[in-house]
Amino acid sequence: MAWRIHENVIRGEIDNREYGVVRGKIWIAGIPKPVELSLEGNAQPDLAGCVLKFVNHGPAVVEERMESFSRTQRGAVGDLTASRKVRVFDVPLEEALEMIRRGEKPPEHRANSIYLEWYSETNGRVVIESADFELTISTKVWKLTDNGVEPV
Repeated sequence: MAWRIHENVIRGEIDNREYGVVRGKIWIAGIPKPVELSLEGNAQPDLAGCVLKFVNHGPAVVEERMESFSRTQRGAVGDLTASRKVRVFDVPLEEALEMIRRGEKPPEHRANSIYLEWYSETNGRVVIESADFELTISTKVWKLTDNGVEPV
């Protein structure tokens, strides 16, 4: 089972400017210091060669289970992208669920979502997925090509 931690995230940054290495920090509600990432691999082409910074302007949830989440995440990159397409309700979630229960289709639109997945040596699969975070993506210092990597 994956650690799905998007509700616990306050903010974070993922740095893939060094080919084959992803470093980062993620601030989690209820944890005083940021979780440090040290991962092998590369992000998807939209984030490869870049720094992604993200902020959750909604309320971050403090959960007791996060006490057992390792403060140093070492492992392998899974899927790191900021361009996954998702359906987003145009009404509050509770209202959308009530509409679905009545057999109605709630209004929705398609949006980009971040999907940050890695495989931690200590916690296994970890996923952050949200279409609600504010994102800042740096310019690329290199890009993935069919033949590997190319400087920008």
